[in-house]
Amino acid sequence: MQQLDFGPAAPIHHTMPGNDAPDHTRLRRITNRWFTPKAVEEWSKVMRAAVEAVLDEVEKGDGTLGAADGPSLKCAFDTTCPIFGIEPTEMDAIQRKTYEIGLSLGPGGNDEEARATTEAFAWFAEHIRRLVADRRGPPARA
Repeated sequence: MQQLDFGPAAPIHHTMPGNDAPDHTRLRRITNRWFTPKAVEEWSKVMRAAVEAVLDEVEKGDGTLGAADGPSLKCAFDTTCPIFGIEPTEMDAIQRKTYEIGLSLGPGGNDEEARATTEAFAWFAEHIRRLVADRRGPPARA
């Protein structure tokens, strides 16, 4: 089967959503353990606490909740960072790189945006390599 040309988003071909069976199935089997009912229940507790914290912030502030930034973004990162073992202090860099990935993926993307998307994918790949290396290294001492 011929792959679609994802342009600057070509790294998606190396992920589960970018693969068809049998590779998709193999990758899905590897990740299934993180989506067991017990794991999802634990994540739900983290998410509920993050939502409560954000709603408390909104209540103390001007009563508004932005859909793409501010407290809502903090809630998204407060729930996903622990799942992937990412420090919440990395939120700003991850937010910026995520935005850069999306720059050229919509209609009308130009060469400069495509370059930013390519660089952001490279940044994420290196960042993930570092996270994996940290996990494989010796445990940190307290």
